[in-house]
Amino acid sequence: MTYPTVPYRPRIVPDDERIDRARQVYTEMDTRRSVRDFSDRPVPREMLDLAIAAASTAPSGAHMQPWTFVVTGDPEVK
Repeated sequence: MTYPTVPYRPRIVPDDERIDRARQVYTEMDTRRSVRDFSDRPVPREMLDLAIAAASTAPSGAHMQPWTFVVTGDPEVK
């Protein structure tokens, strides 16, 4: 099986914008905390779908490690 090559042409981002983005990421990471108190409030399905879509972009060794995600709303299954 062959696939066409897709050229990678990243947008050149000016240094000041890159620094600003890095500061924003740092600020978010610096305010992150471990959560040990959970709400019983339901999470909207769209939010779960977006979280799974983001997680599925995580790298794996040679892109060979399969990712599996399971979503359930049944407390007995949790």
